[in-house]
Amino acid sequence: MKKNIFLYFLLLYGFYFGQNKISVDSSYITCKYHTVFLKDTTDMTTKKEEIMTLQIGNNVSLFKSDQKHITDSLQEKSLDESIRNAVNGHIVVNFGKIPKSNFFQEVYSKNNKIKIFDQVLKYVYAFEPVNKMQWTLLNERKVISNYNCKKAIGVYGNRKWVAWYTDEITISEGPYNFKGLPGLIVEIYDEKDFYHFTLQYLRKVKTPILPINFFIDTSFEKFNEKRRDVRDNPVQYLNEIMNNPIAVDKKMEEDMKRNAKRRNNYLD
Repeated sequence: MKKNIFLYFLLLYGFYFGQNKISVDSSYITCKYHTVFLKDTTDMTTKKEEIMTLQIGNNVSLFKSDQKHITDSLQEKSLDESIRNAVNGHIVVNFGKIPKSNFFQEVYSKNNKIKIFDQVLKYVYAFEPVNKMQWTLLNERKVISNYNCKKAIGVYGNRKWVAWYTDEITISEGPYNFKGLPGLIVEIYDEKDFYHFTLQYLRKVKTPILPINFFIDTSFEKFNEKRRDVRDNPVQYLNEIMNNPIAVDKKMEEDMKRNAKRRNNYLD
Protein backbone atom coordinates (compact mmCIF):
# COMPACT_ATOMS: atom_id res chain seq x y z
CA MET A 1 0.00 0.00 0.00
CA LYS A 2 2.77 2.44 0.96
CA LYS A 3 4.63 1.60 -2.24
CA ASN A 4 1.53 2.44 -4.27
CA ILE A 5 1.10 5.71 -2.37
CA PHE A 6 4.73 6.59 -3.02
CA LEU A 7 4.46 5.86 -6.75
CA TYR A 8 1.22 7.80 -6.99
CA PHE A 9 2.72 10.81 -5.24
CA LEU A 10 5.80 10.79 -7.51
CA LEU A 11 3.64 10.55 -10.62
CA LEU A 12 1.43 13.39 -9.43
CA TYR A 13 4.37 15.55 -8.43
CA GLY A 14 6.22 14.84 -11.66
CA PHE A 15 3.13 15.60 -13.77
CA TYR A 16 2.57 18.93 -12.05
CA PHE A 17 6.13 20.22 -12.13
CA GLY A 18 7.50 18.26 -15.05
CA GLN A 19 10.21 15.81 -14.12
CA ASN A 20 13.31 17.09 -15.89
CA LYS A 21 16.04 14.60 -15.08
CA ILE A 22 19.61 15.67 -15.67
CA SER A 23 22.37 13.06 -15.68
CA VAL A 24 24.63 13.04 -12.64
CA ASP A 25 28.11 14.51 -13.10
CA SER A 26 30.95 14.94 -10.62
CA SER A 27 33.08 17.88 -9.59
CA TYR A 28 36.84 17.84 -9.22
CA ILE A 29 37.02 21.27 -7.52
CA THR A 30 34.74 22.75 -4.86
CA CYS A 31 34.84 26.48 -4.08
CA LYS A 32 33.24 28.13 -1.06
CA TYR A 33 32.16 31.77 -1.39
CA HIS A 34 31.18 34.02 1.49
CA THR A 35 28.21 35.97 0.17
CA VAL A 36 26.78 39.18 1.61
CA PHE A 37 23.64 40.69 0.07
CA LEU A 38 20.57 42.81 0.75
CA LYS A 39 17.06 41.44 0.44
CA ASP A 40 15.69 44.99 0.19
CA THR A 41 17.91 47.57 -1.51
CA THR A 42 16.14 50.39 0.37
CA ASP A 43 16.85 48.93 3.83
CA MET A 44 20.38 48.21 5.03
CA THR A 45 19.02 46.18 7.97
CA THR A 46 17.98 43.43 5.54
CA LYS A 47 21.60 42.42 4.94
CA LYS A 48 22.09 38.64 4.88
CA GLU A 49 25.11 36.36 4.77
CA GLU A 50 25.35 32.85 3.38
CA ILE A 51 28.02 30.44 2.29
CA MET A 52 27.68 29.36 -1.32
CA THR A 53 29.25 26.36 -3.00
CA LEU A 54 30.51 26.31 -6.57
CA GLN A 55 31.13 22.77 -7.80
CA ILE A 56 33.28 22.55 -10.90
CA GLY A 57 33.56 19.47 -13.08
CA ASN A 58 34.49 18.74 -16.68
CA ASN A 59 32.37 21.18 -18.72
CA VAL A 60 29.83 21.33 -15.87
CA SER A 61 29.29 23.42 -12.74
CA LEU A 62 26.66 24.11 -10.09
CA PHE A 63 26.37 27.17 -7.83
CA LYS A 64 24.10 26.79 -4.81
CA SER A 65 23.60 28.04 -1.25
CA ASP A 66 24.85 25.70 1.48
CA GLN A 67 21.77 26.53 3.55
CA LYS A 68 19.54 25.67 0.59
CA HIS A 69 21.33 22.34 0.30
CA ILE A 70 20.55 21.68 3.99
CA THR A 71 16.95 22.85 3.51
CA ASP A 72 16.45 20.64 0.45
CA SER A 73 17.83 17.61 2.34
CA LEU A 74 15.53 18.21 5.32
CA GLN A 75 12.53 18.67 3.03
CA GLU A 76 13.36 15.43 1.24
CA LYS A 77 13.58 13.65 4.60
CA SER A 78 10.29 15.21 5.74
CA LEU A 79 8.61 14.19 2.49
CA ASP A 80 9.89 10.63 2.84
CA GLU A 81 8.56 10.43 6.40
CA SER A 82 5.19 11.85 5.30
CA ILE A 83 4.91 9.21 2.58
CA ARG A 84 5.87 6.39 4.95
CA ASN A 85 3.37 7.61 7.55
CA ALA A 86 0.49 8.25 5.17
CA VAL A 87 -2.95 7.51 6.66
CA ASN A 88 -5.55 5.97 4.35
CA GLY A 89 -3.63 7.18 1.33
CA HIS A 90 -3.46 10.78 2.55
CA ILE A 91 -0.06 12.45 2.62
CA VAL A 92 0.40 15.54 4.76
CA VAL A 93 3.59 17.49 4.11
CA ASN A 94 4.65 20.36 6.37
CA PHE A 95 7.88 22.22 5.66
CA GLY A 96 6.99 25.13 7.93
CA LYS A 97 9.58 24.43 10.64
CA ILE A 98 12.48 23.78 8.27
CA PRO A 99 14.94 26.72 8.15
CA LYS A 100 14.98 28.49 4.80
CA SER A 101 17.75 29.95 2.70
CA ASN A 102 17.65 33.62 1.75
CA PHE A 103 19.45 32.87 -1.51
CA PHE A 104 17.09 30.78 -3.64
CA GLN A 105 18.81 30.83 -7.01
CA GLU A 106 20.89 27.98 -8.35
CA VAL A 107 22.95 28.15 -11.52
CA TYR A 108 23.71 24.99 -13.48
CA SER A 109 26.05 25.04 -16.45
CA LYS A 110 26.84 22.16 -18.78
CA ASN A 111 28.66 22.37 -22.10
CA ASN A 112 28.25 26.17 -22.00
CA LYS A 113 24.47 25.90 -21.69
CA ILE A 114 23.25 27.63 -18.54
CA LYS A 115 20.07 27.15 -16.54
CA ILE A 116 19.07 29.40 -13.67
CA PHE A 117 16.66 27.93 -11.12
CA ASP A 118 14.56 30.35 -9.10
CA GLN A 119 11.46 30.11 -6.95
CA VAL A 120 8.13 31.94 -6.76
CA LEU A 121 6.04 30.81 -3.79
CA LYS A 122 6.37 27.00 -3.74
CA TYR A 123 7.09 26.64 -7.46
CA VAL A 124 10.58 26.24 -8.91
CA TYR A 125 11.25 27.60 -12.40
CA ALA A 126 14.19 27.06 -14.72
CA PHE A 127 15.16 29.43 -17.51
CA GLU A 128 18.11 30.42 -19.62
CA PRO A 129 19.64 33.75 -18.56
CA VAL A 130 18.97 36.79 -20.72
CA ASN A 131 22.07 38.57 -19.42
CA LYS A 132 25.64 37.78 -20.40
CA MET A 133 28.56 39.63 -18.93
CA GLN A 134 30.76 41.49 -21.39
CA TRP A 135 34.07 41.83 -19.60
CA THR A 136 36.66 44.58 -19.86
CA LEU A 137 40.06 43.48 -18.54
CA LEU A 138 42.06 46.10 -16.64
CA ASN A 139 45.75 46.34 -15.77
CA GLU A 140 45.21 46.39 -12.00
CA ARG A 141 46.38 43.73 -9.58
CA LYS A 142 46.09 42.80 -5.92
CA VAL A 143 46.39 39.76 -3.66
CA ILE A 144 43.14 38.27 -2.30
CA SER A 145 43.11 35.13 -0.15
CA ASN A 146 46.73 34.44 -1.17
CA TYR A 147 45.85 34.54 -4.87
CA ASN A 148 47.42 37.02 -7.29
CA CYS A 149 44.39 38.63 -8.88
CA LYS A 150 43.65 40.86 -11.85
CA LYS A 151 40.73 43.26 -12.21
CA ALA A 152 37.86 43.16 -14.69
CA ILE A 153 34.65 45.18 -14.96
CA GLY A 154 31.36 44.54 -16.71
CA VAL A 155 27.61 45.09 -16.74
CA TYR A 156 25.12 42.41 -15.75
CA GLY A 157 21.46 42.88 -14.86
CA ASN A 158 21.70 46.68 -15.31
CA ARG A 159 24.47 46.84 -12.70
CA LYS A 160 28.15 47.55 -12.98
CA TRP A 161 30.31 44.82 -11.48
CA VAL A 162 33.92 44.67 -10.39
CA ALA A 163 35.62 41.27 -10.48
CA TRP A 164 39.01 40.10 -9.31
CA TYR A 165 40.13 36.85 -10.92
CA THR A 166 43.27 34.74 -10.75
CA ASP A 167 44.91 33.23 -13.80
CA GLU A 168 46.77 30.94 -11.42
CA ILE A 169 43.61 28.82 -11.72
CA THR A 170 42.76 28.83 -15.41
CA ILE A 171 39.08 27.98 -15.05
CA SER A 172 36.58 30.45 -16.52
CA GLU A 173 34.19 30.08 -13.57
CA GLY A 174 32.84 32.13 -10.70
CA PRO A 175 29.81 32.61 -8.46
CA TYR A 176 26.29 32.79 -9.87
CA ASN A 177 26.42 33.35 -13.65
CA PHE A 178 29.67 35.30 -13.61
CA LYS A 179 31.85 33.35 -16.01
CA GLY A 180 34.09 33.86 -19.00
CA LEU A 181 37.20 35.43 -17.49
CA PRO A 182 40.65 33.90 -18.13
CA GLY A 183 40.72 32.55 -14.58
CA LEU A 184 38.64 31.75 -11.53
CA ILE A 185 36.81 34.70 -9.92
CA VAL A 186 38.08 35.24 -6.38
CA GLU A 187 35.96 38.30 -5.56
CA ILE A 188 33.10 40.10 -7.30
CA TYR A 189 30.71 42.85 -6.22
CA ASP A 190 28.39 45.38 -7.81
CA GLU A 191 29.15 49.10 -7.60
CA LYS A 192 26.62 49.66 -4.78
CA ASP A 193 27.79 46.55 -2.93
CA PHE A 194 24.28 45.09 -2.85
CA TYR A 195 25.94 41.73 -3.62
CA HIS A 196 29.46 40.76 -2.61
CA PHE A 197 31.01 37.34 -3.24
CA THR A 198 34.43 36.42 -1.82
CA LEU A 199 36.22 33.11 -2.22
CA GLN A 200 36.89 31.53 1.18
CA TYR A 201 38.73 28.45 0.05
CA LEU A 202 39.11 25.95 -2.76
CA ARG A 203 39.51 22.21 -2.48
CA LYS A 204 40.19 19.48 -4.98
CA VAL A 205 37.49 16.99 -4.14
CA LYS A 206 35.20 14.73 -6.14
CA THR A 207 31.52 15.19 -5.29
CA PRO A 208 28.32 14.49 -7.23
CA ILE A 209 26.78 17.51 -8.97
CA LEU A 210 23.04 17.27 -8.36
CA PRO A 211 20.93 20.06 -9.86
CA ILE A 212 17.22 20.37 -9.17
CA ASN A 213 15.21 17.51 -10.67
CA PHE A 214 11.69 18.96 -10.52
CA PHE A 215 10.97 22.32 -12.08
CA ILE A 216 8.81 24.23 -14.50
CA ASP A 217 10.80 24.93 -17.65
CA THR A 218 10.10 28.44 -18.91
CA SER A 219 11.66 31.61 -20.29
CA PHE A 220 13.02 34.43 -18.17
CA GLU A 221 10.31 36.74 -19.52
CA LYS A 222 7.52 34.43 -18.34
CA PHE A 223 9.24 33.82 -15.01
CA ASN A 224 9.67 37.54 -14.44
CA GLU A 225 6.01 38.14 -15.30
CA LYS A 226 4.94 35.54 -12.72
CA ARG A 227 7.26 37.02 -10.09
CA ARG A 228 5.87 40.48 -10.74
CA ASP A 229 2.26 39.26 -10.59
CA VAL A 230 2.85 37.54 -7.24
CA ARG A 231 4.55 40.66 -5.88
CA ASP A 232 1.59 42.85 -6.95
CA ASN A 233 -1.14 40.39 -5.91
CA PRO A 234 0.26 38.36 -2.98
CA VAL A 235 -3.13 37.60 -1.41
CA GLN A 236 -4.52 36.08 -4.59
CA TYR A 237 -1.54 33.79 -5.13
CA LEU A 238 -1.23 32.86 -1.47
CA ASN A 239 -4.84 31.69 -1.45
CA GLU A 240 -4.20 29.63 -4.57
CA ILE A 241 -1.64 27.46 -2.78
CA MET A 242 -3.43 27.18 0.58
CA ASN A 243 -5.99 24.54 1.43
CA ASN A 244 -8.03 27.09 3.34
CA PRO A 245 -8.11 30.55 1.73
CA ILE A 246 -7.64 33.39 4.21
CA ALA A 247 -9.81 36.47 4.55
CA VAL A 248 -7.85 39.72 4.72
CA ASP A 249 -8.87 43.31 5.25
CA LYS A 250 -7.49 46.26 3.30
CA LYS A 251 -4.70 47.00 5.80
CA MET A 252 -3.51 43.39 5.85
CA GLU A 253 -3.53 43.29 2.06
CA GLU A 254 -1.42 46.47 1.88
CA ASP A 255 1.00 45.05 4.46
CA MET A 256 1.38 41.86 2.41
CA LYS A 257 2.02 43.87 -0.75
CA ARG A 258 4.59 46.00 1.03
CA ASN A 259 6.39 42.94 2.43
CA ALA A 260 6.35 41.25 -0.99
CA LYS A 261 7.99 44.28 -2.57
CA ARG A 262 10.77 44.28 0.02
CA ARG A 263 12.38 41.31 -1.72
CA ASN A 264 13.61 43.36 -4.63
CA ASN A 265 17.34 42.73 -4.97
CA TYR A 266 17.24 40.56 -8.08
CA LEU A 267 20.53 39.46 -9.61
CA ASP A 268 18.92 39.11 -13.03
